[in-house]
Amino acid sequence: MVAVGWATVDLERAAAEIPEVHSGGPGDEQLLGARAMRATLGAVDLLLLEPSTEGRLAGWLARNGEGVVVLYVEGRGAAGGPGFISAFGRPGRLEIPDDRAQPFVVSLDPE
Repeated sequence: MVAVGWATVDLERAAAEIPEVHSGGPGDEQLLGARAMRATLGAVDLLLLEPSTEGRLAGWLARNGEGVVVLYVEGRGAAGGPGFISAFGRPGRLEIPDDRAQPFVVSLDPE
């Protein structure tokens, strides 16, 4: 696993609670309609995500509240054309779970 994405309604508040957050973070997460900040916590990064559109992240927050919303993993050999650029600056493909209470998965293309 590369990173865990945490959904929040207030990015600045969530970032203030975690001293390892890098201000400015990676930027936008267009796969979920969010702006992001990144914290490095050992071998796995934490990506704080706040809705920037009325997209997938906003819907997930409305249904589930703050919490783990997405898992970023190294590419699983997803078929299809090029993926969207993720908050990590790498193309990724969004996998939507059958159960809407479960986190999304973003499969990142190899670097």
